[in-house]
Amino acid sequence: MPLTLRLQGLLNITALERSIAVIIKRHEILRTNFISTDGQPIQVITKNINWDLPITDLQLLPDEQRDIEAAKIPQQEAETPFNLAEDRLVRVKLLRLSAEKYLLIFNIHHIIFDGWSFGVLFAELKAIYTSYCQGLTSALPQLHIQYADFILWQRQWLTGKFLESQLVYWQQQLGGILPILKLPTDGPRPRIQTYIGATKSFIFSKELTASLKSLYQEEGVTLYMVLLTTFKVLLCRYSGQEDVIVGTPIAGRNRRELEGLMGFFVNTLALRTDLGNNPSFNELLSRVRRLCLEAYTHQDLPFEQLVEVLGPERDLSHTPVFQVMFTLQNSLMGELQLPDLTVTTLEPAVQTAKFDLTVLLTEENGQLIGEWQYNTHLFDASTIERMIEHFQMLLSGILTSPDQKIWQLPLITEQERHQLLVEWNQTQKDYPHDKCIHHLFAEQAEKTPDAVAVVFKNQQITYGKLNQRANQLANYLQTLGVQPEVLVGIYTERSIEMVIGLLGILKAGGAYVPLDINYPTERIYRMLDDAKVGVLLTQKHLLAKINQLPLVAENKVVVGSLDEDIQDLLAGNSLKSPHCKNLAYVIYTSGSTGKPKGVGVEHGQLLNYVKGILDKLDLPTAANFATVSPFFADLGNTMICSAFCICGCIHIIAEEVATEPVAFTKYNQSYFLDCLKIVPSHLSSLLTGSDPEKLLPRQRLILAGEAASWELIKRVNKLAPKCQVFNH
Repeated sequence: MPLTLRLQGLLNITALERSIAVIIKRHEILRTNFISTDGQPIQVITKNINWDLPITDLQLLPDEQRDIEAAKIPQQEAETPFNLAEDRLVRVKLLRLSAEKYLLIFNIHHIIFDGWSFGVLFAELKAIYTSYCQGLTSALPQLHIQYADFILWQRQWLTGKFLESQLVYWQQQLGGILPILKLPTDGPRPRIQTYIGATKSFIFSKELTASLKSLYQEEGVTLYMVLLTTFKVLLCRYSGQEDVIVGTPIAGRNRRELEGLMGFFVNTLALRTDLGNNPSFNELLSRVRRLCLEAYTHQDLPFEQLVEVLGPERDLSHTPVFQVMFTLQNSLMGELQLPDLTVTTLEPAVQTAKFDLTVLLTEENGQLIGEWQYNTHLFDASTIERMIEHFQMLLSGILTSPDQKIWQLPLITEQERHQLLVEWNQTQKDYPHDKCIHHLFAEQAEKTPDAVAVVFKNQQITYGKLNQRANQLANYLQTLGVQPEVLVGIYTERSIEMVIGLLGILKAGGAYVPLDINYPTERIYRMLDDAKVGVLLTQKHLLAKINQLPLVAENKVVVGSLDEDIQDLLAGNSLKSPHCKNLAYVIYTSGSTGKPKGVGVEHGQLLNYVKGILDKLDLPTAANFATVSPFFADLGNTMICSAFCICGCIHIIAEEVATEPVAFTKYNQSYFLDCLKIVPSHLSSLLTGSDPEKLLPRQRLILAGEAASWELIKRVNKLAPKCQVFNH
């Protein structure tokens, strides 16, 4: 528990040193260590200690260097751990900055101290220091009990029926499977919890604070209950969970004799609330009020003892029972007032986080002042700033309409609403609405006829040759009646012929229906029948298999072969061009939830996507694109179209290469792929090879088709830091 005080004025260092020594002698807990005996921690109280105040003199340093040291030393002190068995658990240090400027640094281990204890420390330090400055002796009355007496009394008292009643209540409240609060995070939750944190401070206006207090002061509800209920609504809205547990500290000094003692009296209450059935805020507030009053009645059971009894399933990635803490406290610390000195409390830069989130609120001078402590592995500072704004928006909404349902209370700010509804929807881009993908391909072929367009195994084809063959196929298909809105099936292996087939169908004005050659005959039959396909393109070696289909045998489907000699047909661009509203292709769903359904994609939609993704990818002309996915899925189609729009080379990766890490790595090292679109689970299997960094693309990786895990993204970033990852 670090604390730094700035002292300005005439400091009596001898009186300060003697005062702190008297306080340490006066309170046994400040002279206590904890040793392990047979695996159990035991308090060991040192009777007499020789205590001196360490003084570091920074007066002779240049101003800039002195300021650096004055900031660095308290931070180092705050981060220096304690050895509970051997170290003094109270550390005090004085920095002399000038003749009348000092920093008094405290760091006290929480095991012997709490927030209330700071108030006791300040009161005693003021009384003793003032007496010594006046040449008097300490006038504080002797302490009749010590912290160890309280502990002994508590252990004797928490037995029998009283202990049983406390346990029964908390077991009823926290029995069963405890919910883990799953807030949306900015980073992946580490497998082992980290405690690296930061703090965002905030202040709520006096008007808001006064309005909240006046709204409920006549209904037996405290400001704390209102704020806690609002915080729980925030957590519910963020996580979507209706069973929410929040930890909250309670002073634990419910007897007058304990008020003047230092020590760790504070206890923790785990407050569990059901936010189900979308109650009104007032209704939920009544639940929280009842919960708080019952919890206060059963506050004496130490939280650590409760955890032992509950035996929750432990997970090293988060704290047990609850993951967020909330507290509203009066300014228990108070202000330290010393004669001839101006004393200012300097807030330490908190860099630890005991929980995912801890919200600390204090009411000072009629307004709420708070801190939002957070784990920096989970949350960015900008996210916490938004969360604070949302908390304030909820409070404002409650003041306006406390009977409103909790899921209807306003959450986002006007600025965020404008960003969501206006700014982020300004996605208009100029792209040719009167053209289709195959038009842009033809233009590219005219500009760079000798550039390589497609590579498959040891074969390749240039833009000029690909355009010529696609035109010939288009003219051939038009003789079979293909025109806009006519669906053409394409049943091919992964190959250059497959790309010719796709382009040829588009150039003819038709829309293609890709069929997987590994599909069962029954599924292919149903797709052809459902789509009313009248023309089917295939390869010669697949004719025998396709001729077994009933629709083909009945001559309802005309089968054309991509291998047929169509050299004599015209190679000019087709004039029967489809409109952007015409279908480009139809892809069928897997049918895992019932009958497979055909999803139609129009030319304008395809071009819109391709132009959008190319803007984001920002790849150079003639980049190497790779597709490892079957062309009967969007993952394959969209990469082919994207490559053709910037004179890129599309690599159709053979199945035996796409599934084997060594072969894929060798291929990438030969062709230096710039952009790869792949399913995350597929990539994960490839990364099991011996040189995973060598199979990743040089510039862009697109993960699509299923959810991408943070672990995979982090691994890619580590293996190929220059490769940008796009999550589709």
